[in-house]
Amino acid sequence: PGIAFIFKPKGWSVNVNRDTAAGLGDDDATEDSQESQAAPKLTAWLQAELAPRFPICGDHTVQHGVVHRLDLDTSGPMLCAPLIR
Repeated sequence: PGIAFIFKPKGWSVNVNRDTAAGLGDDDATEDSQESQAAPKLTAWLQAELAPRFPICGDHTVQHGVVHRLDLDTSGPMLCAPLIR
């Protein structure tokens, strides 16, 4: 498959910044409230659930394959790249 669609639940943080995804900086600079810091992280879910099958999901240098982000209070489909080509 060339693309993957993942449903992002409301209240989950999407930290696609290379530094934050690698744990080197503040999560989601625009979402720095206590609520967003305590929010589940989509990138952590990708690492745990999809990285064994799709290694890109565990690679912070390519934002875990996340193509874009959605705000913390927004739910909806997200595009992810399951492979590096």
